[in-house]
Amino acid sequence: MAVTNAKVNTQQADRPFFRLSDLVVVALILAIACSLFLAKLAKNRARSDQGLWAEIYQANQLVARVPLDGLALGTYHLGDLPQEGSVQAPAGIDQIPYGLDHYLFSADGQGGLKISQAPCPDRLCQRGGYLHRVGDLSICVPGQVLVKIVAPSSPVQGEGLDMVIGQGQNTEETTSP
Repeated sequence: MAVTNAKVNTQQADRPFFRLSDLVVVALILAIACSLFLAKLAKNRARSDQGLWAEIYQANQLVARVPLDGLALGTYHLGDLPQEGSVQAPAGIDQIPYGLDHYLFSADGQGGLKISQAPCPDRLCQRGGYLHRVGDLSICVPGQVLVKIVAPSSPVQGEGLDMVIGQGQNTEETTSP
């Protein structure tokens, strides 16, 4: 019995930690991961060249849609920003403690926008920095303000969505037997 155990121990000690085939598999996995990362990065950069928009919401209602192309360096009130359509106050504005007229937005001149002044107590939305890429968000919870960056073909009307939950009203009544 002792002879066979010693033989097994010497065979395990002679085996290398990595084989050449192990290194090839690891290199292949790293190459695939890098190529996927670079493809995602190129896709995001291609989107940013299309002319992005900033959508400003208050109380879950779209208040303004601002094109970020050509937005000059500076600080703006909401009414001073170039917009698609007109500024509309959301319904129930009297229940929101901070109106949009108290907010200032800053543009960096390179297609970025941020909330630069907010009346809320903690001012976390100001510390978020400039929003440049699709999907970037800045949220002010006490004022119920949301600024998000979207692509021009963004699903404003619902196209390209996988699923919508909680939209609309169910007009049909269902009865159970």
